[in-house]
Amino acid sequence: LAAALEIAEGMGMSATNCEGHIGFADLPGETDYIQEPFAKDRTLIVAAPDHPLAGKEHVRFEDLKKENFLLREKGAGVRDRFEAILRTKDCVIDPLWESRSTKVLVQAVEDGFGISVLPYCLIEEYLKEGRLAEIKVEDLCLERNLNLVYHPHKVWNDPLRDFMDIVRWYGHDEIRAMKTTDGMFHGQTDTNTLLL
Repeated sequence: LAAALEIAEGMGMSATNCEGHIGFADLPGETDYIQEPFAKDRTLIVAAPDHPLAGKEHVRFEDLKKENFLLREKGAGVRDRFEAILRTKDCVIDPLWESRSTKVLVQAVEDGFGISVLPYCLIEEYLKEGRLAEIKVEDLCLERNLNLVYHPHKVWNDPLRDFMDIVRWYGHDEIRAMKTTDGMFHGQTDTNTLLL
């Protein structure tokens, strides 16, 4: 069994092939695919630990307008969802710079160039080590479901069924592990997907 990984925007891989492709995708809104939640994740606004907003109890959307944002490129799911929520709050930001690399964004935040918006699952260790700090904005939570997504007429085989079981097992463990600092999930939910 051979496997290959291709990183593409949206539905960049051929998802109409019911027999072959397995891919990771972000499918916002309505879709013809079956979506099965297997875990939860959340996106955080993060800064260097000594950033003034990192220790502030009541951060408002208005406070974010003055900040230097270091964001993923346009079209990245995390950025698109974040900016969509900001628009509902009449809050528009102009990023200082953009990068496709989470590591580059993390390093820039650590070095004090600005703040960023990143998935918890990618920065968990940085938070635990005290290298990044969460900025908690009132009435903002970027919780999202991670879904197994598959074509209704998908042709299944034993390795693919085994893979699905592994993902479900991993997700069950992740749901138990993923908590905000007060132990709860809150607010707006978005979707990331694993396309099979």
